[in-house]
Amino acid sequence: MPSPHIPTYRKYVNAFREFDYVGMEDTYLTFADSVGVFPDVSYLLYSFVASPNVKTVVEIGAGMSTCVLGHAAAKYGKLFTVVESSSVWVAHVSKALLACGVPVPEIINTDGLDKPPVLPMPIDFMWVDGCILPDPTNMLKRIDGVLHYKEDLQDAILCFDDAQYLKEDIARLRDRFPLKDRSECWYNPTDRWDRHVFISVPDSKKFALDIVSQCLGVYV
Repeated sequence: MPSPHIPTYRKYVNAFREFDYVGMEDTYLTFADSVGVFPDVSYLLYSFVASPNVKTVVEIGAGMSTCVLGHAAAKYGKLFTVVESSSVWVAHVSKALLACGVPVPEIINTDGLDKPPVLPMPIDFMWVDGCILPDPTNMLKRIDGVLHYKEDLQDAILCFDDAQYLKEDIARLRDRFPLKDRSECWYNPTDRWDRHVFISVPDSKKFALDIVSQCLGVYV
């Protein structure tokens, strides 16, 4: 039985041509209490990874987004690495991926680490949906975790979920990644009060702005 929110996002669900989005979501929900990302954000993530200009993908914080990103990474031959700070959630999401028919990517478990791990470089696209190290205030630590890799992320597209809660931290991000070298936008095509996505795009990857525009246009 499709999730009750699916009719609201039917245009995005229909935009998926390469796999059964509703089936994947229903399967994932047998392992989790919430969807995590709705079809509008899922379609954005899939579109970024499907781009021929993106080769290396890193996700901070595993969940249903891992199923979406993993499906695209496997189909288009991208290097996909996941960083997750909960050992329980690593096992949980790994089972969900297999149930959804998605190859399990490299998952770096940072539970017990005292410093951020070494990531594959260069990174073309980073999706930030959690903290890098376990922390009870992880919503406040997302930007700090990303800034740890500042020198290696100059040419990376950065996407932050739940960014409506991160506005002061995003101001710090701008100080470290000057806007003269980047463009930025917000993605919330269905005008939800929650789950706003903030996107920072380097000048070297301006094609990402066209992807955002295309994804926004699905809802029109």
